[in-house]
Amino acid sequence: MDEFYSKKIVEMAEMEERKSERLEKLKKRLEMQLETKKRFEEEMEKYKRIGDLIYENYSTIEKIMDAFKKAREKMSWDEIRDFLEKNKDRRDGLISLIKSISPKNNNITIELEYPIELSLNKTIHQIADEYYNKAKKIKEKLDGLIKAIERTKEDMEKVEEIEAKKYVESIRVVRKREWFEMFRWFVTSDGFLVIGGRNAAMNEEIVSKYLEANDLFFHTQTPGAPATILKNGQNAPKQSLIEAAKFAVTYSALWKEGKYGGEVYYVKPEQVKRAAKAGEYLPKGSFYIVGEREYVKASVSCGIGVEMDKFRVFGGPMTAVKKYCDYYVELDIGGKSPNELSKEIAFRLISMAKKDEKHLVRSIATPDEIMKFLPPGKSRIKE
Repeated sequence: MDEFYSKKIVEMAEMEERKSERLEKLKKRLEMQLETKKRFEEEMEKYKRIGDLIYENYSTIEKIMDAFKKAREKMSWDEIRDFLEKNKDRRDGLISLIKSISPKNNNITIELEYPIELSLNKTIHQIADEYYNKAKKIKEKLDGLIKAIERTKEDMEKVEEIEAKKYVESIRVVRKREWFEMFRWFVTSDGFLVIGGRNAAMNEEIVSKYLEANDLFFHTQTPGAPATILKNGQNAPKQSLIEAAKFAVTYSALWKEGKYGGEVYYVKPEQVKRAAKAGEYLPKGSFYIVGEREYVKASVSCGIGVEMDKFRVFGGPMTAVKKYCDYYVELDIGGKSPNELSKEIAFRLISMAKKDEKHLVRSIATPDEIMKFLPPGKSRIKE
């Protein structure tokens, strides 16, 4: 029994709105940060624009400030306020620009595009610089805030990834393996099952229990190959026969010896004899063939991938792997041990997966599952 994910349950789970308290806090923080960012941008633009307006209206502002300074020599602020009140309806001249006065701060406020405070204690350049400095300080805050926003987004991604993993793991279901998954196996691109032994005992079991009338038996001409059966092979197209031959070669001693191909024969079930001839001895898992054999030259071909709709690892000739697997790698004879390579393949398959499928792929494509499909000897991922 192995654990697999129920696709339907996963799909339903993904639609649920169960979110961790941590994720909710991060989302609220991000909302506040984005609102603050918008406010900072508006304020920065405003203060910069006011500084520009002061210089664009330099002579007008100079006249207003000079007029107030002269008025203050003869009039009190109350008298100035009364004067402005009596003339507030005038639509021409400088008075129309005056919006308020602040006797306490010795300031006046004029309206251009924005309200602009003018201190009678400062020069026009000093006033403009104050607004530019305000814009500069906000820019510094904004730069820091943008970095904080990126950190929050990264934190959210990490939390979402953890939550997704927990969520998927919380809805695992159990199903039985297919009967043939104890052996080496694959399905041809035409849909025909191929099985092969992993050792002498399995070779014997395959032939004694699973070799049926319409099947075909494959084996390399050289020793050290799995007993390979193409189920219903006598009705299979030529492509399936080629793929079965590639399978027999790939999982034979030829791969281990660094050879890229070899000769394969195939025969009908009645030609495969398990009992030794009189006076001869057959080792366990060995057979002898009677009658004529059909020969085919086959090259090694191996890929390993993830069959998402069946929640399983799939390995075999590349033509079949490309048809059935959503994510896959192609292998070549190389220098990495099965233990090392299985981990590398697992990592590569996870990195290929879509973001919302990574945890599912991680659970399916474990190094142990991948190792079951590796050819004997050393290999590498073909780039």
